[in-house]
Amino acid sequence: MSSEEFLADLAAVPTEGQNAEAYRIVGEYLQAFAFLESDVGDAIQTALGIEPLERIALVDLIPFSGKIAILMCLCNMHGPDEDEDEWKKSAIKLLGQIQGLGEADRNMLAHSMFFGSSEGGVDFYRSRARTKAERPLIRWTKQQAHQKIRNIFRLCREIQPMGPDLLKRKTRSEMLRAISKERTFFGGGLGALAGGGLLGNWDGLIQEPDGQ
Repeated sequence: MSSEEFLADLAAVPTEGQNAEAYRIVGEYLQAFAFLESDVGDAIQTALGIEPLERIALVDLIPFSGKIAILMCLCNMHGPDEDEDEWKKSAIKLLGQIQGLGEADRNMLAHSMFFGSSEGGVDFYRSRARTKAERPLIRWTKQQAHQKIRNIFRLCREIQPMGPDLLKRKTRSEMLRAISKERTFFGGGLGALAGGGLLGNWDGLIQEPDGQ
């Protein structure tokens, strides 16, 4: 079914104003998520001590799930110290929440047809085939959408200290060694460079700050 046929088959064809409101909501959500993904990249860049141009090659080309996996790996390096254990639990929980957004809402927005809702929000039609092929309606009211966007910015604020926090707990060399062991999982720029031996040699390339 073409998009035109699908639109004509809707029970109530949305008005131009309703569609404009839906486009605005989806745009705001995706912009907020882009800020969140940037903050995740900032955490990796700070923790590993890489430069902005290196970040483009090493981090920005990695899928979102891979970026979360890198931070999960770094957080899981911590030992049995009670304070560190509490910090790790909190950090892993935060990363799980962020990962859940990427796997659920963000993917739905990227892969679904959507239209303005008669209630002023957005109607998504996500194709799926589990026990049967279907395209169920998922409706976000305007209030629900705004709450989701506010939640993303909350996660932005909470993820921002993670890079500096990681540096307080482990040296960059230790973190790079941990990443290099997982290079086949992370893929992308990190995987390619680690496979070529670069990450394994970064211990000698990185100048550790005083006290690390």
